[in-house]
Amino acid sequence: MTEVPNFMIRQGQVDDANRLRAIARGAYQQYVVEMGKEPAPMLTDYAKHLAQDTVAVAISKQKKIAGFAILISKSDGYWLENIAVDQSMTGQGLGGLLLHHVESWLLAQGHKTIRLYTNIVMRQNMAWYQRRGYREYERKTEEGYERVFFLKELSDVSA
Repeated sequence: MTEVPNFMIRQGQVDDANRLRAIARGAYQQYVVEMGKEPAPMLTDYAKHLAQDTVAVAISKQKKIAGFAILISKSDGYWLENIAVDQSMTGQGLGGLLLHHVESWLLAQGHKTIRLYTNIVMRQNMAWYQRRGYREYERKTEEGYERVFFLKELSDVSA
C-alpha cells in the first residue's frame, strides 16, 4: 500500500466492484442529460477491470473506498481508462493523488507515456488533464461517443 495524506492507496480487489460502480455512477451522472445517454464509465464491467487490469483504489481514514484509477494495457502502451472520486470527497486533491500514483507506477515499470480519452462534453476533465501536462492529440467518435484523446510524457511525473 502507498500512503498519501488522508488516504491509503492499494491495489483493487474483485469485491470492490460494486463500490467502484457506485462511485462512477455518482461522478458521471452530471453528464447524462448533455450527452443524451449514460457515459461509458457508468456502463463499465468493474469486476472485469479488477480481474484483468491495474486498479488503484484510494481508501479514506474511515476505511471507505473514496476513489479509484484504472489502467489498461493496449498495444500502444498504458491507458488511463477511468479515474473517479466519490462525490462526497471531491475537492480534497484525491484525483490528483490517484493520477500521480498511477503515473509514478508506470514510470517505475519503465513506461514513458500514458494515454487517455474523455468525452467532449467533459470540459472540466479536459482542462484538469491539461493542467497536469496532458496534451490533446485527436478527436473522434468511437463506440457512439465523441472522444478527445490525450497523451502525457512521463519523464517528469511531478508536473
